[in-house]
This record gives sequence, structure tokens and C-alpha cells, in this order.
Amino acid sequence: MTDKLKKIKDQKWFYEFDLPDGSKTESYLPEIARKIHVTRENALRKHLNTLGNTQLTAMDISCHEGFFSNILSEYFKTVIGLDKNIESLDKARLISDVLGKGTIDYQHSSVEQWDSKNKVDFVLCFGLLYHIENPVEVLRKLAILTEKTICIETQILPNSLEGSIEDGSY
Repeated sequence: MTDKLKKIKDQKWFYEFDLPDGSKTESYLPEIARKIHVTRENALRKHLNTLGNTQLTAMDISCHEGFFSNILSEYFKTVIGLDKNIESLDKARLISDVLGKGTIDYQHSSVEQWDSKNKVDFVLCFGLLYHIENPVEVLRKLAILTEKTICIETQILPNSLEGSIEDGSY
């Protein structure tokens, strides 16, 4: 086992990544919360399969540990993963390196602070809107950054869910 793979296995993750040795990362989320990742991945892949080769650049807004950035790298020549949390970006870079997706350009920034001149063909925004103070401002910024296609998804978790989820307990 490589040092990087061991480092990945020694941590708990938000996502369950498929690892090169056939195992998965250990998620700290309850099973009910992890199901949304599968739903999001399936919906995203279904949509991406309809786009063809006309879109070359993509951005994953609030990319977190890079789960969806890694998926985007299978469809786009250039992928930028944007996140304001440096610890998440460190994990994203590590997992992408071990998965052989080293071409993703992870950038430390919030979408509000990102330069509007840096536009891409495809913008992905999963699971961000319920974490921000001004979602309308962010939606306007996403529209400015998008040349061709934007994919936005947000959710509400069931009230019966308890435990630590990212920015607090719900």
C-alpha cells in the first residue's frame, strides 16, 4: 500500500470514494445522508452523457473533497474545483492524486470572491445554496461564470436525521 493510499484509509471522509485497491473510503456520515451522493452522481452522469464533446471546461463550485470534480474530469478536458475550506481542498488533492485525476485544478476561494472573468462551459453547484447567507447573489454569480450549461442542486434533509453534518448538527 502506498503512503498516500494509507493516509486516505487512515481518515474518515464525507464521501465514499472507490479506491484503486477495490476498497472504499470510510464515510463519517450516517447511511441515510450518504444516499444523496449516489442520487447526485447518477443524475449528473445522465446529464453529462447528453452533452457530447462541445463543452471542454468545467467548474465544481464548493467542491469539498473533490468527489464530483473527479467525475467531471471524466467528461471535461479542464476542471476547476473551487472551495473556501483549505482542509477540504487538501483532501481533494490527495484523493484525486491517488485516483489518477491529477489534472483537476483545485482553487482556494469562495464563489463570491472568484473572478467573474474566469468563465467555463459547465458549472456544477451541488449542495451549496443551503449553506450560504445570500443564495440570490451566488445564483447571479454562477450565471456570470457559465458559458453554456449550469447544473444546480440543493436539498433538505429529513428532520429525523441527527448527527454532525459538515457545518453543524441537524
